Amino acid sequence: MRTILVALLATTFLCSGQHLAQAQKSIFDVRRDFARNAIDLDGRFREFDGKIADLFMYVDQIMPERLGPRKLADLGFDLLSGRVVSVGKDGFLMRAEDHDGSPFVWIKNHPRQSQLIDGSKVIVVALRSGIHQWGGTSAAFDVGRPAPPEFVARMLKEISIREEAEKQTKVAEVKKLADSKKSADEAKRAEIEARVLNSLKSSASKGYDFAQYDLGIRYLEGRGVPKDRAEGKKLLEQAAAQGHKKAKAKLDELGTEKGLPSPGPAKKP
Repeated sequence: MRTILVALLATTFLCSGQHLAQAQKSIFDVRRDFARNAIDLDGRFREFDGKIADLFMYVDQIMPERLGPRKLADLGFDLLSGRVVSVGKDGFLMRAEDHDGSPFVWIKNHPRQSQLIDGSKVIVVALRSGIHQWGGTSAAFDVGRPAPPEFVARMLKEISIREEAEKQTKVAEVKKLADSKKSADEAKRAEIEARVLNSLKSSASKGYDFAQYDLGIRYLEGRGVPKDRAEGKKLLEQAAAQGHKKAKAKLDELGTEKGLPSPGPAKKP
């Protein structure tokens, strides 16, 4: 009874661990997709102090599930969501959800700032840019300015070419792996076939009728050995002489193929 209870508990913990891993993976995927959707609203390529960043690169590199729940803040960026508290001339104050430190953050260079009013919901990926004083102190973030259209067009073309090359590389790798496995399987089958053939030859030379029959058929068909009708028939005759019924039937068939009458049933005396 104790053994059964321990096994049940172990199974329960295992299942719970699997469900937790699936839930965590789902959370990471949702957070990554959430960030990508936020970036789509503002533009993938943003300019910060003369330097252009591909925000998708930051999201995809540091948020995949295999790396665990790391934050965009590891590289200075953060995924921010919350509601506008006050709109200013060069930015707006937002009460951020789930943000480390003060819940209030200052956002500048938001592409839709002119459309925002107090209480507006905002989701954005922005670069930490220092401290902002507004009667209080809060972290400041820069959404960045849109990259020049010609730069975006060039980058998207380069990314498309690179992704296609990576796709072709993966296809080639999969094909190479499949070909390698196929070659290994064929080599294994050839090795097994050689062992079977050697065993049949050894048994046939020792007078075993089943081996003489099987080997004879192989010679007739050219299966694993050079096709040799005379050798095949000889082996079948040896097996038939020992009473092997299939060997006799095959010899009758061979006789019919040559136009010779097959022996009918024996007449009763």
